[in-house]
Amino acid sequence: MRSRNYKSNIVNPTRSVTHGDFSWPDGSKYVGEIKNGQPDGYGTYTWPDGDRYVGFWSEGKRSGLGFHSRKNGYTYVGNFKDNLPQGSGSSIDSKGNCYSGDWKNGFQSGRGSIRDSVDGLLFYGEWNDGKPVFFDKKN
Repeated sequence: MRSRNYKSNIVNPTRSVTHGDFSWPDGSKYVGEIKNGQPDGYGTYTWPDGDRYVGFWSEGKRSGLGFHSRKNGYTYVGNFKDNLPQGSGSSIDSKGNCYSGDWKNGFQSGRGSIRDSVDGLLFYGEWNDGKPVFFDKKN
């Protein structure tokens, strides 16, 4: 996030948290709350390829509740910590497969369920590093 090549339009520089925007030479852009020259509070970051994050930031990192959508159709809604999904969240891929449950360091970890979009099967159980450890099949 930190770059010396940005444009900033700080609306009220006398406040500790201000609203502004950054843009980088690669085409990425941030619009939202800023503190100490970096995203902090609520804001939107758009990558050059069209991926987008809308949600909360802390000290330049995605932190708290957020919505991350990718151009390829993948979407994640839930909590973030240090730029990664952490805690409770849900995802859906471009094929319609859905996961809802716990996340740790960007991977499904803990209790969660996944629904297959083709057969509509639901799998529920423990996950570790994005892989099921134990699950029950339910219709």
